[in-house]
Amino acid sequence: MDKNVSRRVILCNSTLYGVWDRQELPNISGHLKIECIVGGKVRDLARALRKNLISCPNRLEIVVIAGIENIAGGDEALTVIEELKDIKRLVGEHSKVARHKTPGYASICTLRLPPKLCSLRVSDVPELAEWKPSPGFVNRYPLIKNVNEAIKKMNLDDDLNFLNIHLQGIKMLKSGPQHKFDSRPGSTRIWREAAVFEKLHFTMENKLKIMQYLQNTFASNEKKVVEVD
Repeated sequence: MDKNVSRRVILCNSTLYGVWDRQELPNISGHLKIECIVGGKVRDLARALRKNLISCPNRLEIVVIAGIENIAGGDEALTVIEELKDIKRLVGEHSKVARHKTPGYASICTLRLPPKLCSLRVSDVPELAEWKPSPGFVNRYPLIKNVNEAIKKMNLDDDLNFLNIHLQGIKMLKSGPQHKFDSRPGSTRIWREAAVFEKLHFTMENKLKIMQYLQNTFASNEKKVVEVD
């Protein structure tokens, strides 16, 4: 196979687990591989990249969805950022060694803001009392926000489009971000879990929506990359 023929890869944690079995899965043009490691931290996906993909000479177009497991496991923002940079570095070095006419890339998605880890603005309404955390709750929103800001800068520095997964299930208000209270009667479920502070994983409907957005991410980046000498 021509080494300049691209392989499209989604490197992800459990965010997209199970989408490959769904008939509603959108068709992403080109060869697509989903490398999913349930519970995987960024460094686990980097190892999978080294083991399963870097040995192939084909140019890589990669979307990375990872980092929330690092946060849940207690890693600091700088650790997550450096591990994400390592993936970008691996893809860049791979293209240099293979002498691709058009360099491969790794577009990194922002981290989601699950209620299990993040407490955001809560309206002062009695029926939303369940969304107010206990005094002992460790709010990791500031940490995730720092990582997401770094992710945006990494992608912009590489002139890459990327998916803002952190906006899934979120309302952006003047006073700051607020979760969509999907446990209210008649609300569309966003998170698979019912109890507020167990909400960590998206519903399958939301996962399929994310796959549609990723289709656009791949397509838009295809138009932006340029050939190098």
